[in-house]
Amino acid sequence: MKLRSSVLQEIWGLVSESSSGTALAASEPASLQRVEDTLHVCARGLVELLGAPATDHERCRRGCLECASTVLRAFAGTPPAPDDAQQPAERLLLSVDQRFTSRENSVLSGEKTYALDLDVLEQIAATAGASSPPAEDGGGVPAAAWESVEQESVVLLLSAACAVANIDDEGFAAAPSASAPTAVLRQLRVIVNQVDHGTSGLPKEPRRESDRTGRLLSEVLRMGLGRQVTNDLTRVDAPSQARGEALTELRSVWHFVAVRELEIVRILDGELLLPSYPQPGSLRHTVMAGAANVLVGGRLLDRPSDFLLLDALIHQHDGLAHAVEFYTAALRGHTDAQTQTQLIVLTRLLRAVAALWIIDARLEQVRPTPRVGS
Repeated sequence: MKLRSSVLQEIWGLVSESSSGTALAASEPASLQRVEDTLHVCARGLVELLGAPATDHERCRRGCLECASTVLRAFAGTPPAPDDAQQPAERLLLSVDQRFTSRENSVLSGEKTYALDLDVLEQIAATAGASSPPAEDGGGVPAAAWESVEQESVVLLLSAACAVANIDDEGFAAAPSASAPTAVLRQLRVIVNQVDHGTSGLPKEPRRESDRTGRLLSEVLRMGLGRQVTNDLTRVDAPSQARGEALTELRSVWHFVAVRELEIVRILDGELLLPSYPQPGSLRHTVMAGAANVLVGGRLLDRPSDFLLLDALIHQHDGLAHAVEFYTAALRGHTDAQTQTQLIVLTRLLRAVAALWIIDARLEQVRPTPRVGS
């Protein structure tokens, strides 16, 4: 079975080692009740492992691996779905492998962090087996019941895999550090101040018939990169000078985006009955802290070269297009649409500032110049 994740390969190896043959098999058919009981125990074990302070990282890692492999072993002997020759355990693992890869890409483009939702695992631990049909084998059990158990198993397996992949000397995925190093916060503060200063150069009146917010959203959505810049950023063999120039051009694009996003958030905040950022500097502090959470929660501080800058820019465009939909609804008088617009743009702004930090870190690698704010 081809798996992209090395963690899931390790989990599958544990399952295969415990099997009697080369294929996953069981001496007796797996019952729904037995699978749910196993799911309950493993979910509870994961909650205890990931919720407690990490003192023995290797023990946590082994525990997560064992929880995942135990759930997969519980599916041994489960009959395949009609017209599906694939064993359920293999199908589950392939589904988790796809989601794990997608999640990793989301982390590396700043859309997600490694923080896990332990509440979901606690719900699985609390409800597993509560409504199972009293059947002793797979026969007669509604397909929907098996489907529900498989969906919960995917959640558990994905949580275990994410935790294993990110256990290190600092902690693990369920509870990433809440604070960034002082030097990083200082660099982020400088970046936010640069973005804030950039808003002073924006026109204060709308052009033609467009309002300022609509105009700024339109400007950001029209912003793009030239083909040569994109090529220099994606080429593995690009010369350092070309890569540095491309990163500098990309930084100007992200700065352009961040300046307008900050101004949009400010404009919308001033139009709310109860502004979210009434105190001077409160918005800048929120942006700095939010960007730090993106960098720390995604473990990006030590691997800026892995960050998917072009994918992140696409996510910016998609998110702002979503903001336009809400803003259009706000202009038509829909309740809370303006607040939702502000929240979406603020979310994009945090990621734009994080991307600027990433670019500065990568510029250091291609041309050793003093970091901004150092």
